[in-house]
Amino acid sequence: MMLNDFYYDIKLNPVPIILGIIISAIGCVTTFLTLLLFISDYSTDRFYPDHQHLYRLESRFSLPNGSWARFAQVPLPLINALNNDPRIASVSYAYRFFTSVRSEGRVISGVEIFAVSPEFLTYLNPYQQSVTPLGPNEIYITPAFNRKFLGLSDPRGKTIRLGNQGKFTIKDVLDPHKGGSLDMPAMIAFSPWMMEGYNDKRDDWYHNHVFAFVHGGAQKTFDNRILKQAVERYAPQLPGAPSTPGEYLHFSARNILDMHYDQGYSDELASVQSRPLLHTLYGAASFVLLTSLVNLLNINGIVNAAKRNSLHIKRSIGASDKQIFAEYCGVMIPQFLCIVLVALVMLTGAALFSRQVQLLLYQVPRPSQAWVFLSVSLIMGSMIGLCQSAYLYFFVFRARNGREHVRYENKASYYINKLSLVAQLLISGSMVYIWAGAITQNHFILDTDFGYHKKNLLTFETNDQLNSLAMLRVLQNRLKETAGTSNIALSSWRPFDMSRPVMTVQHARQQSEDQFIAINTFAADRNFLRVWGLETLAGEENAVIESQDPAILHVIVTRAFMNAMGQSTYDEVMNNTFYIDLDGKKKALRVLRIVDNVYLGERTTLPQPLIIFIKDNIEKYGSVKYPTLRQRDHIVSMLKDYGLSEGQIESVDDLHRRHFKNSLMISGVIRLVAAISLLLMLVSALIIGISEARRLNKTLKIMEAVGGSIYTGIVFFLYQNVVPLLISTVIAFIIGFGFLHHWLRQYDVVTGLTYTYALAALMLLALSVAAVMVLASLAGGGRLGFAGRRRGVLPWM
Repeated sequence: MMLNDFYYDIKLNPVPIILGIIISAIGCVTTFLTLLLFISDYSTDRFYPDHQHLYRLESRFSLPNGSWARFAQVPLPLINALNNDPRIASVSYAYRFFTSVRSEGRVISGVEIFAVSPEFLTYLNPYQQSVTPLGPNEIYITPAFNRKFLGLSDPRGKTIRLGNQGKFTIKDVLDPHKGGSLDMPAMIAFSPWMMEGYNDKRDDWYHNHVFAFVHGGAQKTFDNRILKQAVERYAPQLPGAPSTPGEYLHFSARNILDMHYDQGYSDELASVQSRPLLHTLYGAASFVLLTSLVNLLNINGIVNAAKRNSLHIKRSIGASDKQIFAEYCGVMIPQFLCIVLVALVMLTGAALFSRQVQLLLYQVPRPSQAWVFLSVSLIMGSMIGLCQSAYLYFFVFRARNGREHVRYENKASYYINKLSLVAQLLISGSMVYIWAGAITQNHFILDTDFGYHKKNLLTFETNDQLNSLAMLRVLQNRLKETAGTSNIALSSWRPFDMSRPVMTVQHARQQSEDQFIAINTFAADRNFLRVWGLETLAGEENAVIESQDPAILHVIVTRAFMNAMGQSTYDEVMNNTFYIDLDGKKKALRVLRIVDNVYLGERTTLPQPLIIFIKDNIEKYGSVKYPTLRQRDHIVSMLKDYGLSEGQIESVDDLHRRHFKNSLMISGVIRLVAAISLLLMLVSALIIGISEARRLNKTLKIMEAVGGSIYTGIVFFLYQNVVPLLISTVIAFIIGFGFLHHWLRQYDVVTGLTYTYALAALMLLALSVAAVMVLASLAGGGRLGFAGRRRGVLPWM
């Protein structure tokens, strides 16, 4: 009986019912994945014993030029100071270094290894299995580490060599904890001989060396005054600096449960998530769910309106309200089962084709997944029952006679259609506004000028096999012959590298000798200017070469450097002498060229001044320019022959995409939600247009009878709906503007086209909704045909 009634409803209104099932399934899947994301986020790192009192130490260094840098690492002297503090129960630390791995004839360089203190595994075991302390030459590895670097069938007990550190025996292969954020694929016991210059670093408060964690004991929250007192008591004065160490060094502690939230560190230890991205996902899920419910109400109205007369006939021949409600419940059960089935199909497809969904399902236990899906399904079923019950109550049970029924139906339909239109356009309009603005800003950020070329430029890290200029020249000649590349440029910097030093600079004509200007610096060879495409403003006639005089250094400076030094013309800079203190000695700088501003990291409103030292030495990074993507693959293959891994070879475009990864992911989520909202909005406009056509059908026929044209009907229809359209568009603009403005705060430079394109997209949506509603009303009223055929045409759907 239930299936017969459900089949009859589908036969009577196939399109609305199918749309209702699909839309409800979308809302069900979205809610399910959002709840899993919340469970995964909430449970991250909660498996650590006494996690309430575990904290990670972090650094914030104030730089002389007024800017600051934040790091997840802290200097070794802070560890020693805290170990002597009675308020700290224990301090654990991990030292990360990169070395080569030799196993069964294979040698791979640039492999990440963590050396941990004895207390580390007691409080912070990141693996699923219980572990015992590591011996001096023992190593724990993960299956992923074995697959990527070793390729051993049974690694346990095998011996591998780690660069100059010696031979290590694989003690065990451990699986990372599903709910852990620490990413430590290989772990050995810490020993001072592993850290080059260990004794010097024990006294160095101004550089980062280790990741440190403290156990605060019984105190509920960590008192950051402990860290401040350690700096005031033990940190030495910076040579030549007028300020105290407390003005430069700032340390803080963050609970272990917050460690997986991205704070923008360049030396992150944990697998991190962006809080703005999480909030965007939660908000997007709410938008989709709300949109689904609004559309479900509209579609159920269309379906129920088609069989309203039969319900009134049943009531007129004696059927009670309870009998009619029981019949409706029987129809809802097959509809609910279809929604659950379609949701399962969608979820299976998402799990098969989306890496993020697979990872999310892996992190949450299966029983929790089952309970969440069951709960979401029951909630969705309850919403369907509530919609049906509300419809029966307002349109069937409260109607007592024919005339009252018609008047009540007309009035109720009027308000329901207007409220549905306002709610739907409010949601979709806000999402479309935010989406258009976010896409415009991200396009601007990725394509804006950073002062250097980004296209067809590959960077790689130098290693033990590329540790001499002779070897690099051999590689350069091979690349030129086989791939037609440029020269190899060497530099101590690449985009978004936070390890660049800051130096204080004076010039010869400076009146106050104790006035220093802090300038960002890095070293590069003579090929850097051409390979990276820096625009020369002055000094093009000078050859870019390294100085042969040890007292003089050859440099390239930017336009911002000229402004920072108070110089008004290029000639003043080129003919002036500048001085820096380097290794306790005063060095003179000779400016060979002035180039346009270069943005080392973020694109800022005021570019930072920069000095590039010209040195023909082995530097941290090499870079090469290539013509085509095919040649890029050939370059990567050749670099791998020199022991470089995939992670050590990156294009400049990839560096930019990785740096703006969170923003791109947020815009991707907004794009998806905006597309879903737009699709559902157009469906809703179609449904509302049909409903309005039926409600106004008699009025429009009267207008036609007295000589009104089809255009008169369109104007009358628009007049009936112009107020809700304007109200929802204005409110959507206000909401969208607020969210977009808040999101854009992360950027120092925002293009004016962001708000322009966002407003244009919103206006285009409003006009599209009006056009769809007009077409739907014409089709629903049978007015799309020729004048002679209009009579007798049945309403659409």
